[in-house]
Amino acid sequence: MHKVYKRLAGLLILILSISAYNAFAQKVLNEQETQWVNEAYEQLEDALSNPGLSQDERIRMVERSAKTLKEYGQPSGFPEGDIPLKRFMKENFDKASEQYNDVNAFRQDLAKMQLDARMKFINAVQIEMVEDEIKLMIPGKPGYDLSKDLVQTVFDWNAVEGFNEGEMGDAKALKKLFLKSAETGKLLQQMDQLFKDHQFNMQELNRDLKMVDQTEAQLRKRYELAEASTHTFKGYEGAGPKQSKPEPVVTQSISISIDPALIGTWLNTDATRTQSGWQFNSDGTAVQYIRDKRIPGWKWEVRGGMLYIIGGNNKSEDYNYKFEGGDLYMEVTLLGKQVWSAPMSKM
Repeated sequence: MHKVYKRLAGLLILILSISAYNAFAQKVLNEQETQWVNEAYEQLEDALSNPGLSQDERIRMVERSAKTLKEYGQPSGFPEGDIPLKRFMKENFDKASEQYNDVNAFRQDLAKMQLDARMKFINAVQIEMVEDEIKLMIPGKPGYDLSKDLVQTVFDWNAVEGFNEGEMGDAKALKKLFLKSAETGKLLQQMDQLFKDHQFNMQELNRDLKMVDQTEAQLRKRYELAEASTHTFKGYEGAGPKQSKPEPVVTQSISISIDPALIGTWLNTDATRTQSGWQFNSDGTAVQYIRDKRIPGWKWEVRGGMLYIIGGNNKSEDYNYKFEGGDLYMEVTLLGKQVWSAPMSKM
């Protein structure tokens, strides 16, 4: 703007006003350009998060995205912190480390016991299937989290995934296998093998995590080089996307976009006193809790009686929900069937 004023010094105020208007006016991308920009952001997100891509594929996608965004005057899409792939791998490594420590503690506890005590101990164990984990819970003691895949391999056991406090037939079958192995004297040997498998899994994930540091650094550098070598089209500096539809009018009636009955923190507490659930805020933001871990960055709204939970990539999942006895239930798909979640109590 300082250069504009110097060049236009002494000219008519009308011309100065028009020039100032043009300097601040934002170009609006047309529909095709908007589509190209959106695709560039999506491609960049895929390159930085999809674990199934080769490094060459990632580089091509990152460079193409950087050039497209720069050409059309868009801000950099490369995150300042860790890329999603690194965060994903870090979470997997942390989980594998916890499972490694737990299986080691479990096998050591079993090794200290005589057969009768070992049988009583196994009978007292409560087993729960949670996604790709097996949770072993003992009343009054810390529980153990194990990898479901590794347990299936060592004990030749085919699990049917349960849901929180729902069907436990698969858990009962696993407990029978534990008892049978204890009776035949194979349990400790199998637990040693399970420990080695968990150890190997953790080591492999740690190796991958170290490699992703190099991957991230290389992708960031290639993005910066591609961006620096690309010129923005004339007049496209700071261009905005085309709005395909008028912006919706925001109403003051909260019932249109959110259900006041959902506002608050809803948690399910398991046998180990860890909590999972959701916190729905009045401003439309949400926080997820997974085993006491707080995960912000979500949004929520209610449309047509359905609860929509929206992620950072603007993709959403919709749920039926209900209240019974003061608790919140959300309907989910399990083994191709719609079932209600475990009850979540308002904190």
